[in-house]
Amino acid sequence: MYFCGVYTNNRIVMEDYELVQRKMDTYEELYETHPTQALILMIDLFPLASKSFNHEVSDAIDIWVQSHINKEVVDYLQTKILLEDEYKKYYSVWIHSYIDQ
Repeated sequence: MYFCGVYTNNRIVMEDYELVQRKMDTYEELYETHPTQALILMIDLFPLASKSFNHEVSDAIDIWVQSHINKEVVDYLQTKILLEDEYKKYYSVWIHSYIDQ
């Protein structure tokens, strides 16, 4: 029974890994016309990218956010910090990248 659960979890992780990649591709395209919305969607995708071990996407999100952060994104991140604990340190780093600009 235990091995079945591991198999199921691995399958789910692979499905999430591929989903994360497809969403990130879409958000990068969206950035051309709606940059703030795209960055917010990337931020919301970050936890799933991390949990699915898609380090290429999670690293890309980190770079995108730090390179293109704006006041609206900072406001959004400050709200997320109040609601989430697990990724609070990432959100704080991104906020400070805006402050340090």
